Amino acid sequence: MGRGISKVYDVALACAVLLAGCSLAVAAVQPHADNGADDLSALALHTLAYLDRQHVLGRIVYSGDSNAALSTIGYLLPAHLGFRIEAYDANWVPIWSAESSRIGDSGSASYYLSGINGTFMPRIVVLRISR
Repeated sequence: MGRGISKVYDVALACAVLLAGCSLAVAAVQPHADNGADDLSALALHTLAYLDRQHVLGRIVYSGDSNAALSTIGYLLPAHLGFRIEAYDANWVPIWSAESSRIGDSGSASYYLSGINGTFMPRIVVLRISR
C-alpha cells in the first residue's frame, strides 16, 4: 500500500508543477491587442486613393465643397464610422475642413494632390476615421 500512495503523491505533485508552469506561461504571454487605429488608417488611405482614381477627390478638394465631401465619403464608409476631412496647402496651412461627427479614437491617412486641370496647386488631404 505504501508504493500506491507514493505514486498518488508523485502524480499530484506532477500535476501541480504542470499547472503552475502553464499558469506562468499564460500570464507571461501578452494577448495580441487588435489595433483598430491601423485598420482605420488603412481604410482612410484606401478611401482617399479610390476617390482620387475616380477623379472625385480633386474636384471636392479644389472646390472646397464640404457638403460634397460629407455626402461622398459618408456614402462610401459604413454608417457607424465618423470622419473628418481636412485640406491644407503645401505649407500645412488649413484651407477647409468638414466633419461628419465628433472624432474620438481614430486612424488617419494623408494624401497629396499636385494640382488640377494642369495647374500646379499642391494640396494635402487628411482623412480621419473614428469608430
